[in-house]
Amino acid sequence: MATTGDVSFPGDADKKHPCSFMDSLGLSCLKDSKMACPITMASGASYGLLAVNMFSPDLMHKVSPNRDLTNVLMGTTLVGGSLYLASRPHLAAIKDKKQKICFSVFGSTMFTLGSLLLWAMARVLVPDNTPVRVVVAAGSSIVLLKTGVAYLDHIDADKKSK
Repeated sequence: MATTGDVSFPGDADKKHPCSFMDSLGLSCLKDSKMACPITMASGASYGLLAVNMFSPDLMHKVSPNRDLTNVLMGTTLVGGSLYLASRPHLAAIKDKKQKICFSVFGSTMFTLGSLLLWAMARVLVPDNTPVRVVVAAGSSIVLLKTGVAYLDHIDADKKSK
């Protein structure tokens, strides 16, 4: 039986689950989390596409010519990030639901808006070449996600040791 996080698939021992892609990036789902891996994966993908949208808006306009996807991508990233943060052990221990929601939404918003600011400043330094911009966008989003997850792992480990 193949398992990824808290999602298991009987009879799929030889098949790779799409969420295993996150594992290969070092962004695995929490094993004991109530949050489903597909939500985590969709939020990570939305964050990556948001980076691509920041570095190369013309490319994203070709994907959806009649609609600007920035708000949809940002909303998906914020909701998924908030749910992910709320499921982390250091926030899961908080009994007050309003405080837990406030902290998780605040953390997700600060991470996402900070990333947008960084990408807006970095965009000036990257040559006006779509393939280069896409690689920089995808690479920077993975590095930022991995750094954020490592930071949360450190906070959770510190919480467990007390």
